[in-house]
Amino acid sequence: MHIAILMGTYQGARYLPLQLDSIARQTGVDWSLWVSDDGSTDATRQVVADFARDQPGGRVHLLDGPRRGFAANFLSLLCNPAIQADAWALADQDDVWHTGKLARAGGWLAGLGPDRPGLYTARTRLVDARGQAIGLSPPAPRTPGFAHALVQNIASGNTMMINAAARALLCAAPGPAVPLHDWWCYQLISGAGGAVCFDPQPCLDYRQHDANQIGQGRGWQYQLQRIQRLWAGGHQRQLDAHLQALAARRASLTPDHACQLDAVLAARRRHGLGRAAGYWRARVRRRTRLSQLALYLAALLDRA
Repeated sequence: MHIAILMGTYQGARYLPLQLDSIARQTGVDWSLWVSDDGSTDATRQVVADFARDQPGGRVHLLDGPRRGFAANFLSLLCNPAIQADAWALADQDDVWHTGKLARAGGWLAGLGPDRPGLYTARTRLVDARGQAIGLSPPAPRTPGFAHALVQNIASGNTMMINAAARALLCAAPGPAVPLHDWWCYQLISGAGGAVCFDPQPCLDYRQHDANQIGQGRGWQYQLQRIQRLWAGGHQRQLDAHLQALAARRASLTPDHACQLDAVLAARRRHGLGRAAGYWRARVRRRTRLSQLALYLAALLDRA
């Protein structure tokens, strides 16, 4: 199996060498690395060039990103027709992959039929800016899938790998303007009836620092921060953009999932109790009971 690693970079020189070293230590698979740099002015591009010189010829590729934000950068890589492989793995610039990450994800994808879209994602070990362990990312809901993906993302992009059928699905139409590329992958692949694996075994060290585009967390404090963000309306703006993108790709969804999307869209045209009741009838769910309750309360105030 050949796996194309897709890495979006921007001002990443500080931590990038450790990430590249962890990629070089992957075993059991054949890989190539495709780096899309979104206009870095630090030493990011030089770090990549130095790494490329130490790898077999043609294994590392450095591209110019679209400069429209991190989501557009990753989606441009996913849909780049020059990047041919059996599977595609997304990579952040500042993590450290555990040995065997690619082989574990690739093994699961290889067990799927060639026509079924597949998405692998996993838990992560959280580390601080110095690389010291501070805990684990939250566990998955009992049944990851479209009912969950409609209102919350649990598929962290830095752990994600997809197969050819999933890539074809994602790239079948012009890329939607979505704020979160990983949430979009989770939504569309699960909505189309694809298989989603959330591996409970951590696959990388997810570095938490001030420059994170999107961070993670653990415990009640992290859950409280997510609920506060839901209450403040940030989740609502992202949700609006993603639901519009899903509506544009409604024909790609299974009939049941298309009806579920319609129910959520109908709920969002209501206000207060009608919106909260619409979410309940649509049977959408978030990761925890507390977060689910926060969704209903926010809907009552038209904040979700």
